[in-house]
Amino acid sequence: MIKYMKKKNIKIFKYLNYFLLFFIILLLVYLFYIINKNIKETFSPDKDADILFYTYGTNYDDIKTLIKSCKENNVNMNVDGIGSKWNGNKDKPTNFIKFLNECRDDQIVMFVDANDVIFYDNQENIKKKFLEFNKNIVLSAEKYCWPDKEITEYYPEETKNEIFRYVNSGGYMGYVKDLKEMLNTYNKGKNCLKYNQKDNNIPDGYVSDQRCLHKYYLENLDKIAVDNKQKIWSVCAGTNREDYDITGYKYLYNKITNEKSSVLHANGPNKWFKEL
Repeated sequence: MIKYMKKKNIKIFKYLNYFLLFFIILLLVYLFYIINKNIKETFSPDKDADILFYTYGTNYDDIKTLIKSCKENNVNMNVDGIGSKWNGNKDKPTNFIKFLNECRDDQIVMFVDANDVIFYDNQENIKKKFLEFNKNIVLSAEKYCWPDKEITEYYPEETKNEIFRYVNSGGYMGYVKDLKEMLNTYNKGKNCLKYNQKDNNIPDGYVSDQRCLHKYYLENLDKIAVDNKQKIWSVCAGTNREDYDITGYKYLYNKITNEKSSVLHANGPNKWFKEL
């Protein structure tokens, strides 16, 4: 009888331990959810700053180089989305506009992609370059017209000899008021119509924020400047490592346009940037 009671007590104690462990795990999961939810809800911009920088990425390990380069250049990057589920490129504009809604309308904000971008300049120099364009929005530019190459015929004739002619959604900046106006024309996380499309059928498949950007740019040429000479952004699709002189996180020279760029965007199949 005594032996049986001991075995029974040991068995009960064992189950209590399992229950306690399970309860602790549930508590930790709940606390993580509350903390993460609170971080997202309290994510807000510095309303006293003249210029702000924003990126959206869900995996911290993928953006460590971007963060390191920003610290080296004293760029205060607002990083949004860490720990969130990635739903595709539509996540970038839909979350960026939430950030902009918390900013002053007269603030300058730069958006950059998260996983393949490196900074080589400080905030003041970037702001100075932006103001020299004398436009409310400045867009980065690349060699290729993606995802709809058929709209190349609608690009301004005066840009036909530019090597980096076509807008790229991985880097752009402007005044908050104007950026909100632009992003509000996007199709609420769905595909936009192509520029000059003859019907109202939303394109199927991959949701491209870049398609939306092409359309807005071509409909608002008077409001927007494009960084064809790569003064702010060097956009790498269709180029090679040998096309750039790079020193640490302090110097980036584009040999194609003979310009000192502030930001490297290694879009496309480029992998060499991971060694930088």
